Amino acid sequence: MQFEEDPRFTKKLKKLKKKYCSLGGDLKMFKKVLSSKGVPTDRHTVELYINNNIKIVKTRLFYRYLKGNTLRIILVIFLGVDKIRFIEIFYKGNKAREDQNRVREYSKF
Repeated sequence: MQFEEDPRFTKKLKKLKKKYCSLGGDLKMFKKVLSSKGVPTDRHTVELYINNNIKIVKTRLFYRYLKGNTLRIILVIFLGVDKIRFIEIFYKGNKAREDQNRVREYSKF
């Protein structure tokens, strides 16, 4: 499985890593789960957009030290290709919803 990061995702991740110390390790663990089991299909995962080429999904990224609170992560799954691109990460307490413009931008693929 190949993982890519949107430059805006990378910038936000760098900022969040300063606040949440184990975020880097938690993201690596999340990538391992995605590689082995695929995208979760539980009640914590929502498909935001789907077509023949891509699927845009919002899911929870469980953070070790938030004690029940979680971060949200938006990812694009390229169907037919073994590739996932991370496009947004945010803490639910600071931002209620994902950036709709960014989702629309990726839905044009």
